[in-house]
Amino acid sequence: MQWVSEPDNGMYEAINKGFKMSKGQILAYLNSDDLYFPWTVSIVVDYFQKHPQSDLVYGDKLNYDIPSNQIQLCFYPPFRLSWLRRTGFLAQPTVFLEDMF
Repeated sequence: MQWVSEPDNGMYEAINKGFKMSKGQILAYLNSDDLYFPWTVSIVVDYFQKHPQSDLVYGDKLNYDIPSNQIQLCFYPPFRLSWLRRTGFLAQPTVFLEDMF
């Protein structure tokens, strides 16, 4: 692991710098209030191994609101470029990329 702290133009530039410095084959990032289930990374690695043509994997997510103790399950449809162009949204904590940097 490597730690770098330097001036940049915000969070997204810093994330892209980190991706460019990475040595792994699969990239993802978690914000400070996001978590993976213990099995998440194993499932993602297995999927990429079985589908080497895939550049991106994403999934559904759970939102947990601590004050209200409410859980919300958010389902995302199978990938369609037209849907992504229309919505412009994939839930960031569920996205894993094959190293494209």
